Amino acid sequence: MDHFRRHKSFDELPEHLHIEQEDPIEQNYKSLSRCIKPLLEELPEKYRIPLEYAELQGLSQQAIADKLGLSLSGTKSRVQRARKKFREIMMEHCDFEVVSGGVADFTPKTDKGKDYYKKICK
Repeated sequence: MDHFRRHKSFDELPEHLHIEQEDPIEQNYKSLSRCIKPLLEELPEKYRIPLEYAELQGLSQQAIADKLGLSLSGTKSRVQRARKKFREIMMEHCDFEVVSGGVADFTPKTDKGKDYYKKICK
């Protein structure tokens, strides 16, 4: 047995057979990320802007507060409310299958969600 363990013999696959498969969860995140912008546009501006600063631009909540002329606690509240409202919008337009590693699959369930999916996501 030791002999066979030390002398593993195998041939490399030809190039035309070697296909790297992308993680399906990663594929879903890429598709979903293209759909986010139109869904963000549905948020009222007072929630959309702080959420975009926090999530898309990676600004700290203190930086957002300074930029928008709000108090830190007011900014924190707006970002939290925006996240909640955005989650509601996403759930309104799509069904999600969530597994421990993330979103395994999603399906548009409203006409608007299907339009977004056809035009932008795929």
